[in-house]
Amino acid sequence: MNLAGTIGTKAVIATVTPEGIEIKHNGAVLHRISELWMVGLQRVSQQLKTCDVVWLDGATQTPVVQSIVQSDVQTVLNHAPMGVILLGMDPPPWPKLSATAKRHNWHKEDWLHVFSDDVDIDVENSKEEGSDGEWLPSDEEESDSDFDSDSDMSEDDD
Repeated sequence: MNLAGTIGTKAVIATVTPEGIEIKHNGAVLHRISELWMVGLQRVSQQLKTCDVVWLDGATQTPVVQSIVQSDVQTVLNHAPMGVILLGMDPPPWPKLSATAKRHNWHKEDWLHVFSDDVDIDVENSKEEGSDGEWLPSDEEESDSDFDSDSDMSEDDD
């Protein structure tokens, strides 16, 4: 797969091979990723002309963010060498994540955990509280009212 785009102001072509990803600008190799840990897409929207594909270089703990046209999203999804993670509309703070990963010697699983949608939710409790997140009083709270509005309204101050 060849994928044209930009990194900053440089026009680049990313080539996906069995050996990894090679990103070139005017024939010169800018990035050679032999340990690809993650492929992500960010800012994917029909309202925007471009979005970004993020190639995570596991050897250097460095994400390479390449802007591509929205019409190439399906190409990335179909031909990426691994599952593609949808990263949302707001790009994460890549330099900060990379610095943290280097400082703590992250592994591939650590990066994938950061972008996973897995959240431990107690399903029974969430159903009791209402599926739309609206707070509903329990039966005890409704019957244990300390305020009797009828007694205050019946008194007249003549």
